[in-house]
Amino acid sequence: MAVWAGTLVTYDFIMRCSKINFVVGAQGSSAAGSVLLCCYFKTVLTFSRLANLRASLGHPEPFALTFVEVGNEDNFAANTYIFRWRDFVNALKAQFPDLHFIATTGTFNPILSPDPTEYDVHVYQIPSWFAQNSFFYDGFERNQTKYFEGEYAAISTNPNDIFGSPADGRLTFPTMQSSTGEAAFMTGLERNSDIVFAASYAPLLNHVANSQWLFSQNRGDEYIPSTLPSRTGTIFWSVVRNTAAQSIIIKISNTIATETPVTFVLPFTTVASTGTLQIQILSDLHLEIERPNGTPGCEFYHYDIPVRAEHLALLGDIGWTIDDRLFEWLEAQLKLFKTVFFQESTERLNAFANKINADPSLGTFVYLNRTRHDVSPELTILGCTLWSSLNPDDLDILSWSLTDFRRIDNFSPDAYDALHKADLAWLNSTVASIARDEPERQIVVLTHHAPTKDGTGDPKFNDGPTNSAFVTELTGEECWESKKIKLWAFGHTHWCCDFNRKGTRVYSNQRGYGEGREDYDAGKIVEL
Repeated sequence: MAVWAGTLVTYDFIMRCSKINFVVGAQGSSAAGSVLLCCYFKTVLTFSRLANLRASLGHPEPFALTFVEVGNEDNFAANTYIFRWRDFVNALKAQFPDLHFIATTGTFNPILSPDPTEYDVHVYQIPSWFAQNSFFYDGFERNQTKYFEGEYAAISTNPNDIFGSPADGRLTFPTMQSSTGEAAFMTGLERNSDIVFAASYAPLLNHVANSQWLFSQNRGDEYIPSTLPSRTGTIFWSVVRNTAAQSIIIKISNTIATETPVTFVLPFTTVASTGTLQIQILSDLHLEIERPNGTPGCEFYHYDIPVRAEHLALLGDIGWTIDDRLFEWLEAQLKLFKTVFFQESTERLNAFANKINADPSLGTFVYLNRTRHDVSPELTILGCTLWSSLNPDDLDILSWSLTDFRRIDNFSPDAYDALHKADLAWLNSTVASIARDEPERQIVVLTHHAPTKDGTGDPKFNDGPTNSAFVTELTGEECWESKKIKLWAFGHTHWCCDFNRKGTRVYSNQRGYGEGREDYDAGKIVEL
């Protein structure tokens, strides 16, 4: 939280008083809940309206308060900040000894008392300044003082008139030059994260449908020392480790317009020659229906998936592709997951995939419609609807009971059967081709319908007249007999399973209708 410390934008300041009034009130009272007010006036202002607004927006309890910043950019009034800092901090710390107080003058200029434990540093400069100052904090003394890079941005190309007009070099929007300069500077912030505890781009605004926050979206919890870039060079980097994800993240900023080769030699002696892919596979979320325990209407296309892996596969019936809310929900998942695999077969999804994959700020959307996606040189994912082989003896019942025939125009059992045969032929051919030409590859198959009968659905439906619309026995097909398919995941049956059949792991994790299956787990991870 920041408090006004008596300086105006014009750099005038409120004269010293004999007393500072500050009030801590509760929600709905004359002062706001947990809002602390400091001023040089003898009139006490109130903020109950803001506390009530906060409560109306779903947060009735006060926010936890750790830091209080005294003033803003008081380097412009440093001579008066000495007593303003002292009076504010002494008065507040007496009642709130656990709070941290952030100073806003230049670091250690002037000398303040009490000693600030944190400083807020602001800098607006040209792109090359940021690159040239990527080692800005490396020489700072480690004396337990921490730093918040509260505002930083490359806003001009004119070092002699930073805040001038666009005609004089002021940037009206970020450029690649400004972005790479700022990124170079941020490699230094990350390298000095033992003393730089936070950073905030200025302004902290972005286009809601197009933003690229390189550092915040690729965070580590441990800095890995490496050979340092040249202080006067044009290539800058930072190496961190994400312990939970068991990954090393290397961020590189090239601040010039020409290519430069960079080689990283990772000195790890215990790295295996092969690794694992972690993926969350969820099926039949049925976002189009209202849930018994939810507020009516509130759960339609609102479902939070706990992020446990970089990749997400959504199989079976997720929602209606005629509803815009499904695509809004999918886009939200692409802000959380590196890859989202989605199995459906509509032109609208194809257009959505093209749009999403043109946006580098989002994850990759893989539209599984007879699709091959190579995850690595050793692993390929194949996806299609699959459909199923309808039992001819049950067509009378299936023709009126199967919703596909009611919802899809001009869709008949013959058309359904043709799609199944085409999908199966594609699977057999593609798997055979990989087995012949790329024998080192393993295959994962993701489908809507189930590929084998026993164990993939509720046993009470095994001999029912509609079962053939959900499952088909494929264990004798060429794709299965090839032994190349290590995992086959599916949806549609509202049944969870995980077993091995003739060398292939058969897997489903389906939510289903109502309150959802008890054995469904949205956070479950499959390792490949």
